[in-house]
Amino acid sequence: MKTSFNPFRDGELDAAVPTTASQKEIFSSCLAAPQAALAFNEGIELEFSGPLQRVALERALIELAKRHESLRANFDRRGMFACIAGSPRLDFDVVTDADQYSVEEQRAALVRHVFDLQQDVLWRVVLVQQSDD
Repeated sequence: MKTSFNPFRDGELDAAVPTTASQKEIFSSCLAAPQAALAFNEGIELEFSGPLQRVALERALIELAKRHESLRANFDRRGMFACIAGSPRLDFDVVTDADQYSVEEQRAALVRHVFDLQQDVLWRVVLVQQSDD
């Protein structure tokens, strides 16, 4: 069976941790019907006011991922192991109010995003900039 899965695509793994029965069930459901994964998406919204140092925010998020293995994990091709990456990757997008979608449309699109449990970083950050300050 040929697969595009490569656990070393983004560097070395820190660990491969056996998945729980619940995780295996979720993994199997998501393989059978990828839209099923949407039930597990969770959105958190934070509002900042005043000047934002984007680089500092990005660095803080990378540090957060370094401390929390689950933010560096995805699954092996059979869902038997959570593969913990040695170094974190961050899916960080910036959207300005000049972009075509409203904040509400952005939020709705984010919770409808179907993650590839074997390839993707299983969390995303989208910064919606509504003004220059």
